[in-house]
Amino acid sequence: MLLVVLYHAQAIFHGGYIGVDVFFVISGFVIGRLLVDELTSTGGLSFRSFYARRFRRILPALALMLMIVVLVSPMLAPIAAGGVTNATAAASALFSANGYLFIHDAGGYFATASTLNPLLHTWSLAVEEQFYLAIPAVLFVLWRLTIRRTRLSPITTARILIATITIVSLALCIALSFMPGTFHSRTGLSFAYFAPVTRAWEFCAGLGLVLLPARWAASRTLTRSALGIAGYGGIIASALLLSDATTFPGYIAILPVAATALAIHAAAPVPRLARPMIWLGDNSYGWYLWHWPLIVFAAAYWPQAGRSILVLAAAISIVPAVLSRQLLEQRLIMRVTRDHMRRSTALITIASLALPFLAITLSKPITTRVHSTSGVEQIDAMTASQQALQANECGMQVPLGVRTPAACVSNPTGATTIAFIGDSNSTQYDVALNAVAQGADARLERATASGCPMIPSPNPPEGPDGGCAKYLTETLAELQAHPRDIVIISTSTSEWLEYSRYRGVPTIGDYTDRFSSVLQTIADTGSRTILIGELPKPRWANPSWGPAKCSALAANRDFDRCLYQGHRPESTPMSATVLSIETDATRATGVERWDLTEEICPDDLCTAFVDGISVWSDNDHITLDAANRLAPALLERLRSGP
Repeated sequence: MLLVVLYHAQAIFHGGYIGVDVFFVISGFVIGRLLVDELTSTGGLSFRSFYARRFRRILPALALMLMIVVLVSPMLAPIAAGGVTNATAAASALFSANGYLFIHDAGGYFATASTLNPLLHTWSLAVEEQFYLAIPAVLFVLWRLTIRRTRLSPITTARILIATITIVSLALCIALSFMPGTFHSRTGLSFAYFAPVTRAWEFCAGLGLVLLPARWAASRTLTRSALGIAGYGGIIASALLLSDATTFPGYIAILPVAATALAIHAAAPVPRLARPMIWLGDNSYGWYLWHWPLIVFAAAYWPQAGRSILVLAAAISIVPAVLSRQLLEQRLIMRVTRDHMRRSTALITIASLALPFLAITLSKPITTRVHSTSGVEQIDAMTASQQALQANECGMQVPLGVRTPAACVSNPTGATTIAFIGDSNSTQYDVALNAVAQGADARLERATASGCPMIPSPNPPEGPDGGCAKYLTETLAELQAHPRDIVIISTSTSEWLEYSRYRGVPTIGDYTDRFSSVLQTIADTGSRTILIGELPKPRWANPSWGPAKCSALAANRDFDRCLYQGHRPESTPMSATVLSIETDATRATGVERWDLTEEICPDDLCTAFVDGISVWSDNDHITLDAANRLAPALLERLRSGP
């Protein structure tokens, strides 16, 4: 749990998310031991007692956290989170948050958008409960069938079962982790991360320890010490060496899982840390529930305060964790269930399931009221450009040509023809280029593809006929078959570089060559070919910034804290890299490159406003007002010629 908290607080461990895998192994061992002991001593299982214990332990504290988070989220959660908090809360109450996140959050666990969800962390609780919904029944049935119909001992058949589940689940996990997906999200990897069938092997690693023959126990002190050192060392190494860029879970998850199994098998805790670790262990469930919402709320209230505020929020979250355990679990729940166990457990379960949904209902008028406040309305106005980009039918990966929607053709009777292609960095110029087309008496055809960089990849993530590859191939074929007078391109070189591990193109030089080949293909058609240089984005200096990442409380109390604080392009390494790639590619092909940096970042300083106009709709795109401001400069460049 400590690893996960430190990872979420962005402190020390870049791979601290493996704390979840460590927990799954420990959970499999602890719960597995209870199940095997009962099966061995009684020959059966009391499902009523098993699930009653789990419901009393899990549900009340979860319901309390969900209720409070749902009710305060309209004011404290990032504005960009929208209705995701309520939707995740409903799924969490039904132990299906992992399914909801897989289906509705295309970016996956490590995506920036996921960090805005104050209930993102509940996915792991859902996976655990889904596993324990199935495994007790499977073990029980197998145990009884073995006693009645085979000569094998129940322990032997249980070992075969757990080994089989482990092998199949691990193989599926690895296979899906490396399945090609989309540019921003690898669906196979996301499924491998969230699904109980691809996480079952981790629980089984712990459960398998319970079923090991007694002779395999580490009896010698030296052996136990060696296993313990290897186990704890493997866990710490995993947390230090892995990062968000690691393809996870995949085969690399074997390291923390195996290390945890070794540490458990050694039964060798570190003596000096035993007491505080036991105390943390006793409060770990509450800490798990409360740490992430408080981190998200703190980041939304102090959006540019840095890592220190996240660490402070993580530390403070131990307070509601302790109060929840002492007041709710140890006093109220134990007192209520002491005399009428069965009836009180049923009432607690019903109440714990119903109260989060009541909170969701009560939060709706609060949300409506909060979103009518001035601070939130200003944020909405700034982010309207990004919402327009996402809804723009001209950016839906439809190749240029006969299928170009009529709405994506401006000034259709213009004397010259301009084709405008690229990714969302193209789409942000839509309004400005419409004005340019009118001023230049040109027919403008817009066919862009959000999320698709202008590079032919040797390993298209969507498959050989997928969206990005198809868009680029068919657009280039259309330009070759029917050359336009002018072709304007805009694409995010930096985004491709950051996600290059998904594209199968390992080097900057290779990218430059492939980009040059696209530009050369267009230039060879005889069209005047223009590349609009990538703007120096806030993401290059502050990846976590975004106006809608502010909470409503922050926006209304001090709106300036939600604004971009600014940077000098020359101070960001990405600026030099992008400039080098674009310059080399355009020089090699004779393509024009339009540099709009001075218009967006005058005097080599990128800030929140230029001439009183809000510049950035998010950390990647400019606002509609900023795009409108660029129209005269674009028209002048177009008229001036190559």
